Amino acid sequence: MMVKHTQMRKLQHSDKFMRCIGISLLGLAAASKAEVTEVASIDQLANVSAGNSRHIRLKPGVYMMADYLTDARFSEIAKALDPADPRAVLPFFSFTGSGNRIDCEGAEVVVNTALYAKAPKSGYHCTFVVSGSNNTITVSRSRQTEPARLL
Repeated sequence: MMVKHTQMRKLQHSDKFMRCIGISLLGLAAASKAEVTEVASIDQLANVSAGNSRHIRLKPGVYMMADYLTDARFSEIAKALDPADPRAVLPFFSFTGSGNRIDCEGAEVVVNTALYAKAPKSGYHCTFVVSGSNNTITVSRSRQTEPARLL
């Protein structure tokens, strides 16, 4: 079979195009399988999620917010408040990074309502605040309990 010059040229361009598509798809597959950073505490989650463009996984388990919200951390929250703003947001935990994928599937965060009494009195109490942008957070479960049950 004889292939004309124009037909051969089309085949060559088609072949280059398909190789280009294949390389692009390999790049996408590599990007979607970015290294996963596993963390085993709320404190570690806070530190790692402060960065950008990360894939973070909170290991399955039960996490007590009281372990993270120490008196020292409440002191930091109080220092960051604007006393002139009566409706300031008091973030107990902030996701400050951007472009992160945070997987908390299988993890349960327990917030004891007694923690609210320890918080600075002025402002609007928020347990979780996402202050970064373009984050994806998968949450399995969180719950609140009464003071007598955990403290």
